Amino acid sequence: MAGLDAHQGAQTRPFQQCGDERHCMSIVIADEALMGREIVLDVRGMEPPEPLERVLETVDGFVPGDRLTVIIDCHAVPLFRVLERNGFAFREEPGVESLYEITIWRKD
Repeated sequence: MAGLDAHQGAQTRPFQQCGDERHCMSIVIADEALMGREIVLDVRGMEPPEPLERVLETVDGFVPGDRLTVIIDCHAVPLFRVLERNGFAFREEPGVESLYEITIWRKD
């Protein structure tokens, strides 16, 4: 499923490094064949629609076993609808350093 996006026919822009370190991704790959990728994406303080775009760019190409944890400071209802439409499951929990932490994975 290439080119995930919130709107039919819309184009996504490639992931760009930002100057603020907390907005950068950290990727931990243990044994990818057994566990998949574990990615953390901090989108606190970003203006809409950038958090949604960053999440969609990150999960594009996910396979079962890959997981994304999004650190966010708002309740991301529009994101949840897009994820469900594109075959992803998610769990939202109170964050330690943010209002919410959302874990996202591809439905098996």
